[in-house]
Amino acid sequence: MTPEIKNLMARRDSLYRRAKRTKNVELHQQYRHFRNRAKQLLRNSKLRYIHKLFESQKQSSKTLWRNIKSLGLGKQSDQQQVHIPLNDLNSYFSSCSQNNSQLQLNTYLNDLINNPIPELGYQKFHFKPVIQSDVLMAIRRIRSNAVGSDGISIRLIKDILFAILPTISHSYLMHL
Repeated sequence: MTPEIKNLMARRDSLYRRAKRTKNVELHQQYRHFRNRAKQLLRNSKLRYIHKLFESQKQSSKTLWRNIKSLGLGKQSDQQQVHIPLNDLNSYFSSCSQNNSQLQLNTYLNDLINNPIPELGYQKFHFKPVIQSDVLMAIRRIRSNAVGSDGISIRLIKDILFAILPTISHSYLMHL
């Protein structure tokens, strides 16, 4: 905000107080003139500021997003977090499948085995183990720095990948 705008706003406020106190129509007209002029100068100043932020064609994406966020646009960092413990969610969803008795489950599985679904021309679904080199390449291609709900960053995973790669490779299966 320039000194010219500040002086204009002070003059506007002074005229407003005097016009309100005296109920003078001419003072009110002057107030409206100064109010409109201050709004126009502020609007133009904001536009010049925004144009100055983005005038450089060769700014990095980090700088670009910082400038966008400084204007109040884009993803805001003060979003409200949902505070539901992950263990409670896991317990809830894992308990949904445990409501059936073992007898009902065995009966259902036997029915599936004894009465297979007729062939409908679908491709059969099979799993095969994942090769460690595929997992290694997939993790190395990740460029995001996002942190998952477990709080583990991809940077940490990449740093300890040599130790956890066999476990990760064994736990994931691929569709043929």
